[in-house]
Amino acid sequence: AYVHAIAPRSTQTSGRSGNHAVSYLNLRLFTCVFEPFALRMHYTCTHAENGRHHHSFFETQADTEAFARRVAQALLAHESDIAQHGFNLRLNGGLGAGKTTFTRALLRACGVTGRVRSPTFELVEDYEIGKTLAFHHFDFYRFESAEEFDEAGFRELFGPGMVTACEWSEKAAPYLPDADLEISLSVKDLSRDASLKAYTPLGRVVLMEVCA
Repeated sequence: AYVHAIAPRSTQTSGRSGNHAVSYLNLRLFTCVFEPFALRMHYTCTHAENGRHHHSFFETQADTEAFARRVAQALLAHESDIAQHGFNLRLNGGLGAGKTTFTRALLRACGVTGRVRSPTFELVEDYEIGKTLAFHHFDFYRFESAEEFDEAGFRELFGPGMVTACEWSEKAAPYLPDADLEISLSVKDLSRDASLKAYTPLGRVVLMEVCA
C-alpha cells in the first residue's frame, strides 16, 4: 500500500500551555511505503519540509492491530515525558471504523492482560500501563451535550501521568483538552484507511517513531 503524508503549510494550532504549543510551519512532511506483517510493520520514508500528516491503508484487521502495537511501543518509549505532560490520543471515525479494535490492540501491547471493554455504556474505562501511567479510554457517543464532560469531572483524568484515548470527541468539544495525536479511521470495503495528525512536539515524536 502507498502511504502519503500531507498537512497545511501555514496552519497554526495551539496545544496545551507551555511546551505543548505547536505550529505546522517548521515541521517536516514525509511519504512512506507501508508493508504490513503479522507482528511488525516496515516503512520506507522520505522527508520534505512543511507539515506532519500521515496517511495509512490497512488491508486486514491484523494490519490495524499491528499498527496499534507500533503506537504502543512509541508511547511506552516516552513514558517519562508522558509522566510530565500527559498524552491525549483522539480517535475519529464512524460506527464500525475500528476505533475500539485499535485501542484494544494498543492496550494489549502495553501489557494489559485483563478484559478490555468498550466504554460505550460506562463512558470511560481505566487501565494501568507501563511502570507509572494511567490509561483512560473514553467514548462520548451517548453525550447529549458537551457540558456533560465537565459535569462528570472527566477533566481530572487528563494531565501528567495519564494517556487518554477518546472516541466521538466532537460530542465533548469544546471542553475536551487538546489532542497530541489524532487518528481518523474510515472503512474502505473490508479494509481501513487511517489518517494521523500530530499537534504537539510529543505527538510529532510519537508519529515519527511509528514511521521509523
